[in-house]
Amino acid sequence: MKTYLFLTSSLIFALFNPAAVFAGDSDATSGKSVQINDADPFEDNLLGDWGGVRSTLADQGVTVNLDGNYSFQGVANGGLRRGSDYGNVFSGNLGIL
Repeated sequence: MKTYLFLTSSLIFALFNPAAVFAGDSDATSGKSVQINDADPFEDNLLGDWGGVRSTLADQGVTVNLDGNYSFQGVANGGLRRGSDYGNVFSGNLGIL
């Protein structure tokens, strides 16, 4: 399961890496720096606009959503089983109109 999650996340990163988007850009190859703004904490998406890729895909009817939910629980005192446990759910959605 961990191998599957690692391979899936690596594939997603490789497909949507902003550096790959700017690889053919003349500003990126001419030595000029491409400014990428810091993430806004009140943005709708954690990773922002991916250097314009997310908005370009949305204009063409493609949306990408990834969600993660992680939980941790432990026995503070007493009980039959001491220790802690965790759980996580990772889901993705690719919408094409």
